Amino acid sequence: MEQSVLLTEEISLGQTPGDAIPGYDGVVFKARRNNRTVPGGARKGYRFVYCIHPSDQATMLSVYAKTEQENISDGEIAELLQEADRLLSKD
Repeated sequence: MEQSVLLTEEISLGQTPGDAIPGYDGVVFKARRNNRTVPGGARKGYRFVYCIHPSDQATMLSVYAKTEQENISDGEIAELLQEADRLLSKD
C-alpha cells in the first residue's frame, strides 16, 4: 500500500500494516513510515507500535523516530499493553 495512505486508514480497513512482534500472539505490530526530513526512507523513519484487541479495536502504544530511539524493548511493550488494558477497562 502507498505510504501516502494513513496508517489509521489501513487499520480501519481491517489491515494490519507492519510486522507482528513475536511473543504477542499476533496482536502487537510495528509499522514503519517515512520521515520526510531524514534521508533513508522508512528504514530511518518513524515506528508505530500498535495492538489489535479481540473486539477489533486498535490502540496506538508508541510512536518514535528511528533517529532518536533504536528500538522498543519487550518490557516497554508489556508495560504499554498493561496501561492500555487498564485505561480501556475503565467504565
